[in-house]
Amino acid sequence: MKKYIVNDTKIFVNKLIPPAGFIALAFFNMIFWREEYDYYLKDNRRKSYVKRVVNHEGIHTCQMRDFCKWLPLGGIIFYIVYLLEWILRCFINGPKNAYSMLSFEQEAALNEKNMEYQTQRGRFDNYKKFWKWRK
Repeated sequence: MKKYIVNDTKIFVNKLIPPAGFIALAFFNMIFWREEYDYYLKDNRRKSYVKRVVNHEGIHTCQMRDFCKWLPLGGIIFYIVYLLEWILRCFINGPKNAYSMLSFEQEAALNEKNMEYQTQRGRFDNYKKFWKWRK
């Protein structure tokens, strides 16, 4: 397993995590990066994209801390709530749209280019600003 550090964040490159179709996955304060996208980390022309992905996953770490400042417990609660919201979104928005309609993903996607966002966001901003029942 290869290891990189970007913006003080440990990135572990491997074949299994995240599942196929995804580039990166936040796991507590680490990021797992899919091996077939390893070239992004090596290519200087893609540095801004890598920083954006790292920031996106960092926003998920902030969301974990919303549930509990002690990251292991906050992370476990986060993943449970994330799964429950995804199941609910499957019924409301359909399986194809559920992922993009998750409040966690909407907040991270909207703010991934703002490198200061993690210090500016309020607790549970994903629910305050992004919870939408409509399709």
